[in-house]
Amino acid sequence: MYNVEYIRILISFADGSIGIMSFITNSPRDGWRRDASTEEIEKEISKTSSAYISNKLPVKKWRIIKEEDIPKDREFRDAWMEKDGNIQYNIEKAKKIHLDNLRKQRTPLLEQKDKEWMKAIGQRKNSEADRIEKERQLLRDLPILEVEAAFTIEQLKLIKLRA
Repeated sequence: MYNVEYIRILISFADGSIGIMSFITNSPRDGWRRDASTEEIEKEISKTSSAYISNKLPVKKWRIIKEEDIPKDREFRDAWMEKDGNIQYNIEKAKKIHLDNLRKQRTPLLEQKDKEWMKAIGQRKNSEADRIEKERQLLRDLPILEVEAAFTIEQLKLIKLRA
């Protein structure tokens, strides 16, 4: 129906991280237009960064980018950085993100295994309790070494929980 027109702005922060902002230039439904002038963009960046960016990092610089410059895969978007004019990944940040995701996946699995283990102990099924304990230990032993050894996002994505 209404085609909103916008441009994409890459914002670089003082810590090396980046953000992507959609700067609307034409909103037919709302009946307004604005120019993508430096002044208008900087005003919007200032307003947006103070209101929505939780870490309130100072903006170092910004530039207009094309849609195709933005990675399609957003799984590790919090690890994006700008290097040599391109959006790339900060692999150390991506590793932390991946470990956090593995921990979140692990929690309900551990809770289930804890219930199974308690039931086996309660029923004095020691061999079953021992088997379940080994499964629990596998879950506790996150694949930290594999994550630390990863050099690429593709390698990180291949690392899963062991249980």
